Amino acid sequence: MEMSWPGTSECDSHYISPSPSQTLMEQALPELPPEVISEILSRLPVKPLLQFRCVSKPWCSLIDSPTFIKMHLHRSIQSRSNLSLIVTKLNSNIPNLLCSVHFDKLDIAFELYQPLTFEKRLDQVWNSCNGLLCLSFRDVEVVLWNPSTRKYLDLPLSPVEIPVAFCRMFVVFHGVGYDSVSDDYKVMRITQFNGGGFVHFESEVRVYSLKSDYWRKVGDFPHHLKLDQCTGLLVGRALHWSVNTKPMLVDGPRALIAFDLVSEEYRMVPLPECGAVDFHLKFAVLDGCLCVLHHYHKKGIDLWVMKEYGVKESWTKLIYIENFECN
Repeated sequence: MEMSWPGTSECDSHYISPSPSQTLMEQALPELPPEVISEILSRLPVKPLLQFRCVSKPWCSLIDSPTFIKMHLHRSIQSRSNLSLIVTKLNSNIPNLLCSVHFDKLDIAFELYQPLTFEKRLDQVWNSCNGLLCLSFRDVEVVLWNPSTRKYLDLPLSPVEIPVAFCRMFVVFHGVGYDSVSDDYKVMRITQFNGGGFVHFESEVRVYSLKSDYWRKVGDFPHHLKLDQCTGLLVGRALHWSVNTKPMLVDGPRALIAFDLVSEEYRMVPLPECGAVDFHLKFAVLDGCLCVLHHYHKKGIDLWVMKEYGVKESWTKLIYIENFECN
């Protein structure tokens, strides 16, 4: 699968032949250089771009080219344009129906009918990368989906190899990210096998490469995943996972493990010093930066942001939100 706009082959065969008057008009108009046309088109949203593929064969080739797609993505990220929030619609007849909300307005939601909805039940929307969503069906079936273009890729199945000692007690987590060095999209799958009381566990980690269309085994995950918070947060070139460093304790010390998609190695991410004991820890991403929420019991929430990734001293308390219900 190429990271391209949706195929509209019917457009390719329906270019309108110009009339004599149109031909004369086109000859009278100056022809813009290709680089100028590319600059203009790269500033447009995806929807009109898909329609403009039908203008001419050169425009179709330009818009479908990997160079233009990267230019459009880079400009959208830098200018913070063409951004949308994907949310789950509650009280819907369709399980896990998703909606798209324009980031600048937040007033109108458009329903998104994800692929395979009527064939299989959607289990989880894991994370996103450059407009691609990572979806899972029946735990082990994974789909990469671009809601803007409505194209999707059903990843090849990779059976879970269950250790004999753990029978069928396992949970599966997924996350998608981009390897900028090899120019490749990768999907990480963590399968955690849990024993009695979740004290004993093993793991199997596989990485899917879009370029090779193949799952590979990599080093096992080094810690016990927190079942309620593992979302595969993508910051830079790494996927981040919340872990419990002492699984024998239900609410043991929490930490954050990063999996580098380029080196395919694990590292511990330093957390801010809050100086408190009674709090719940949650992780999120804010404006491309890793952030931590300290939720103090019956008090409020601290929001910390890591200004410089990987540097503990760069953690900055952004805001404190008091729990007014307790006053």
